[in-house]
Parts: sequence; structure tokens; C-alpha cells
Amino acid sequence: MRTFFRVKTWAGIAATGVAAVLIVAASLGNVFGDRVDVILQEVAKIENQAQPFAVEVKIKEGKSSFGEKEHVTFVVRSDRDCYLMLIDVGTSGIASVLFPNEWHKSHFVEAGKEYMIPPENSDFVFEVSGPYGMETIKAIASIEPLDSVEKAEKKQAGPFEQLDNPVTVFKDIATKLKERSTKQWSTATLTFEVRAAQ
Repeated sequence: MRTFFRVKTWAGIAATGVAAVLIVAASLGNVFGDRVDVILQEVAKIENQAQPFAVEVKIKEGKSSFGEKEHVTFVVRSDRDCYLMLIDVGTSGIASVLFPNEWHKSHFVEAGKEYMIPPENSDFVFEVSGPYGMETIKAIASIEPLDSVEKAEKKQAGPFEQLDNPVTVFKDIATKLKERSTKQWSTATLTFEVRAAQ
């Protein structure tokens, strides 16, 4: 779970999956654990063993573990033109759509181009906060657009959208991808640890 805020204004702190509450006790991880497990079971079903084109999601800082109050930036790229969704399943079980977002409103991405979230010159940062545990980012890239996120019930949370029912959304994505050739879509998964500050 991460809190996010705009650097210049120090306002707009929002509660979302990528970002929840500023102060959360570590014990809340147990409360959210069951919800996270159910969501991640659906996320795991969205995997294409064929991987007809490369999709990569990574952390710019090159780390796999972040303490509270550290900043994190995500980088995503595909080796062909496609339509991309990037969804974060936070340690709280809240799922947020990281891409598209307020800086890049379209799902379409160009081959070989890296997209940073948040963008380098934005006045926005992700700040890591608890509950502690593993955070999961799922990238889903398709030659044809998917409308699962657009049709889903969600609420605006700063520059991102928070899914009201992520299990239903991930099931819908999996169903729609099964109807397509495995040559038309690829996936990538990134996990990292959220821990106490050192």
C-alpha cells in the first residue's frame, strides 16, 4: 500500500489501493490478507505462456523492497504497439488502475517506448506505507483493446481509478482473453515488499 501526494501542493492525499491511509498499523495486514489472496488468485489466472511479444514492468529504483516513506516509480514498456492496462493490488487488497491515468488517458502504447508512473516531470510521488506485505502489479497488453476496466464500477482516487470489485474485473479480463488467440496478448507481473522503514 502506498500513499501518494503532489509534491508542490502537499495536498490531495487520497485513499487508494496504490495508496491508502497515511497511518496504518502493521497488524492490518492480517485483516486484509484474505481479500488480497482472493484477488491474487484471479490475477494469477491471467497469464499467457506463449508471450507473443515482450511486456515489461519494473521499478525505476531497481529495488524489490521498500520501507515506509520511500518513493517508488514504475516503468512499463512493450516491444510492439498494443493496448495496456497496469493494475496494482495493494497490501490492503485495494486494486487501482495505474495505467491509463491522468497523464496518459489512452490504453495505447508505442512499441519500445518506456512509460513512467508517475511521469518524470510530474509534481506527484508514490510514498510507500503499510500494511506490510507483498504488493503486486499486473500488466496486461493486448493487440485489440479490452473494455473490462472501462465498464467496471470504480471511483477516482487522485490521478488513478480504484476498482470497486477487482475480483469481478479480473475474472472478466480472463474470460475475454480466453476468447482471443494467445498470439494477441501478453502479460507481466511485478511484486515488491512493503516493510517498516530501516
